[in-house]
Amino acid sequence: MFLNKSRHLLITLCIVWLNPIKSHAQYTTEINSNRPSKSIGAFAVGKNITQIESGLFYKSKPIDDKTKEQYGGELQFRYGAFLETIELMVDLEYTQHQYKKDIPLASYGDLSNLSFGAKYLIYDPFKNYEEKINVYSWKANNRFKWRRLIPAVSIYAGASLKTSKKFFAEEEPEISPKVVLIAQQHFSEKWALITNIMSDRLSSNEYRGFGYVITLTHGFNNKWSTFIENQGYKNDFYTDINTRLGITTLLHKNLQLDIAGGHNYREKHQSYFGQLGLSWRFEKNHVPVEL
Repeated sequence: MFLNKSRHLLITLCIVWLNPIKSHAQYTTEINSNRPSKSIGAFAVGKNITQIESGLFYKSKPIDDKTKEQYGGELQFRYGAFLETIELMVDLEYTQHQYKKDIPLASYGDLSNLSFGAKYLIYDPFKNYEEKINVYSWKANNRFKWRRLIPAVSIYAGASLKTSKKFFAEEEPEISPKVVLIAQQHFSEKWALITNIMSDRLSSNEYRGFGYVITLTHGFNNKWSTFIENQGYKNDFYTDINTRLGITTLLHKNLQLDIAGGHNYREKHQSYFGQLGLSWRFEKNHVPVEL
């Protein structure tokens, strides 16, 4: 009896030693990119870390007897500033529109988005939390932790600039505030759920809009992961709904490649789109945080 308990205790201690408790600091060993999703994660990149997330996209939409095509590029700069919980962000997007019948009917392109802002982590359910280890029970140590249902919560506040008359109405303000409430839950080491609730163009009663993004991600291993996402947006002029599915692979701990495709529905018009992107992180100046 005593030998059986001792053997069980030894096995449990070995399991605990081989599976150490992971801290939930902002900085992660591998790059943590928002791409190819359109949602924003709750955690920052880490203090003094610079991250660049870029991509190309293409969208095709039949309209009556014509085909409207859109293609372009997007770029996001992320920087961990001041504290481990603060991140500065700049987003740029260039879009080229082209209408086709038998020959091109019209084509124009310009900067379609320029926004900047800051994200701050308000609450982390695992901060200052130490999980108790039961050295007598492997089952107790590996059962589902209800704390995982509690989300980490962040707030993003920023502004969007009116960059072009081709993509913005003349009545729209030159600069419009934008806020996003961010929640992120990690159900396990492989499953995570990110929810964004946002409102933009707050300085304009006519063009003010509200939206959401819900993203479910699954990691197959330490190199491959996938996601499925639903995004909705509404203002006084239209309702926009997007569904995306994509996959990412880690080329290096600081380099990620992504590919995604999806379906868009707006005002009885449907379209399909695809995107390809690359995310890169520069961590040389990172300041480690003692936990």
